[in-house]
Amino acid sequence: MNKILSKIPYLGKKLYLKEAQKFAEVEKEKSKLHEYADMKDFLNACPEYQIQQNSLLRKFMVLFGIEFQQIVLIDQSSPKDKTCWVRNEGAILMHEKGTYLKPWDSQKKIIYYDITDMRPLIDKTKDMDWYNQDTCADVVTSITNSKTLENMNGDNNQKYILILLVLVAISIIISAAGIYQGIATQKTVVHAFENLNTTLAGFK
Repeated sequence: MNKILSKIPYLGKKLYLKEAQKFAEVEKEKSKLHEYADMKDFLNACPEYQIQQNSLLRKFMVLFGIEFQQIVLIDQSSPKDKTCWVRNEGAILMHEKGTYLKPWDSQKKIIYYDITDMRPLIDKTKDMDWYNQDTCADVVTSITNSKTLENMNGDNNQKYILILLVLVAISIIISAAGIYQGIATQKTVVHAFENLNTTLAGFK
């Protein structure tokens, strides 16, 4: 696509729009040659215009009715999440290298995935609340924060081990105290016997 066309006064935008329309038609035909079974593979093959934040080509394609599905890949190991805008044709997502059949019927403007296992992070029902992007953002934040807290807190096995160690430590302290008391009692008995022997020796 020749971006210089769009900068030509008056005719530029019309010429670029025609090029964008031709591109869209060719892309649709090419996409029929391959069908992706894995979402991750499909996204890895996305063309540059579906990944760029401000793609001129994508903006022009929207002008003549092409829809795009925004997909946000949540990456907990990075300060930035990755986003792409994939061409949306009803039940399928597409680009020039193939198609991906959506396993759900969704009206959401943004779909969130965990980038490590490509797991959807929110329920894909048609509840009206999901049309509110702030609601979606709150849910995703809640989920990712919960996962972070789980990692910080550790699993249940670690908690059980910690409790066991505390109980063992308490047992050792109690045992030590008992031994100490036993020794103290023994010393008292020995001392009593010594006094008794001294008394008996006086009678002799």
